[in-house]
Amino acid sequence: MTPQTVNDHLSPSCTILTAEARAVLSTVQRHRGRGRAVGLEVVAGLTGLSERNVQEIIAHLIEHHGYPIGSAVKKPMGYFLIETQDELDESVSQLLHRLTALARRIAALKHSTTPLVLQQLALDLDQPPEAA
Repeated sequence: MTPQTVNDHLSPSCTILTAEARAVLSTVQRHRGRGRAVGLEVVAGLTGLSERNVQEIIAHLIEHHGYPIGSAVKKPMGYFLIETQDELDESVSQLLHRLTALARRIAALKHSTTPLVLQQLALDLDQPPEAA
């Protein structure tokens, strides 16, 4: 898959962004591809936002506006604009790993099993937002 195909598939919506979101997006967009990832602390420093706020904005940009932003947990660590199918696959794999680890932790706390926790999550995701 070419970089353009990945970006076309995850094309951003045309809704208006806050000034803070535009600042974060502008910073990340200068870091195209996994090899040019920019650290959370750098994005926070350049935008004047807290690290937690940057994380929330990145999640919002991905979930509500469709921006293909990946995060790398190995060097170079940080955020980057996904450009290739391999980068997209790596980002999704990393998120699935986190989701599985969280499901195991929830299962342990609830004295349940990971499959039951994931089943409940699937049911919760099928509910309309107001019912959840």
